[in-house]
Amino acid sequence: IYVPYTESLDIPELQAYIHYVSPWRKGDNLGYRVIWEWMQMSWLIRKDHVDVLWSPSPSMTSIPRSMPSVVSVHDVIPWRFPEYQESRKEQWYTKQIESALKRRDHEIITVSEFSKTEIKDIFGVPDQSITVTHLAPAKQISDYINPPDHQSIQCIYVGGMDTRKNLDRLLQAIQYLTQEYDIPLYLSITGKYREHPLNPPIPELIERYGVEDCVTMTGFLSEEDLIQSIAQADILVYPSLYEGFGLPILEGMALNTPVITSDRGAMREVAGEAAYLIDPESISDMA
Repeated sequence: IYVPYTESLDIPELQAYIHYVSPWRKGDNLGYRVIWEWMQMSWLIRKDHVDVLWSPSPSMTSIPRSMPSVVSVHDVIPWRFPEYQESRKEQWYTKQIESALKRRDHEIITVSEFSKTEIKDIFGVPDQSITVTHLAPAKQISDYINPPDHQSIQCIYVGGMDTRKNLDRLLQAIQYLTQEYDIPLYLSITGKYREHPLNPPIPELIERYGVEDCVTMTGFLSEEDLIQSIAQADILVYPSLYEGFGLPILEGMALNTPVITSDRGAMREVAGEAAYLIDPESISDMA
C-alpha cells in the first residue's frame, strides 16, 4: 500500500504492508502538486512495479491508463461552483482531473449517495464503478461528552467561511431571534477568518446586523478544544448550501449535541431523521 503522506496510519496489522511516500516538498502549492504527480509519483510507480494505486483525492492526472486504480472523489465543488477556481492554473488543473476521470477506467470511492449522483452526472461514470463509503467521526470523540452547564442557549458553527457555507443568513437569523424575541442566544463561529474574494466580510456583517454581543469568532481551535466546544454547545448549526458530505453533522451527533442543518443534498442524507432540517435559503426557517 502506497501512502503519500508524512503521518503514519495507526493500523498495526497493516504496518508490514505499508510504504510511506513523502512528497519532495510539503505545501499546497499547485506547482508542487503537479511535479509530485507527474514526476515523482510516476517514477515511484514504475520503480516499485505497483500493481494497484489508490489516491485519496482525484489527483490522478498522470497515472498510466493501463494501471488499475481507485480514486476517492469527495465532491464536485470545482465543477458546480466554478468561481472556486481562482486562477487559470487551477482551471487548467481541474480540466486535467476531469479528463482523467472521464477517460480512465477508474474505480471511484465517494462519501455519499448525493455525491455519487453528482459524479455520474458530471463525468458520465457508470453506476457500477462508484462505491459509496460514508464518513464517520473519530472513535475517541465520545470521550468528550459533557452536558452543557449554562442557562443561555449556546450555538456553535463548525466549518469554512466561504459564501457556500451560508453564514450571512445565519447571522441574520441570530439577529431576528435576539431582537424580535429577546432570546438569550449566543453563537460561536469557529475557525480562522481571512479576507478572500470567496469569503463574505464576517466581522463587518456581525457589526452591520448588530449582533456583536451574541456572536463570537473563536479563531483557530485545536482539535481537542473544538471537540470540547461542540460538546458544551446546546446546538450545532450547519446551514451550508452545498456539501459532498458534511462531517460536522455527525460530530455533533457523536457528542450528543442537537444539530440543525440544511434540508438538501448530502446534508439531508447524512442527518437522516436525527437532525432538525431547514431551508438554508430561508432566514425565518433557520430562525
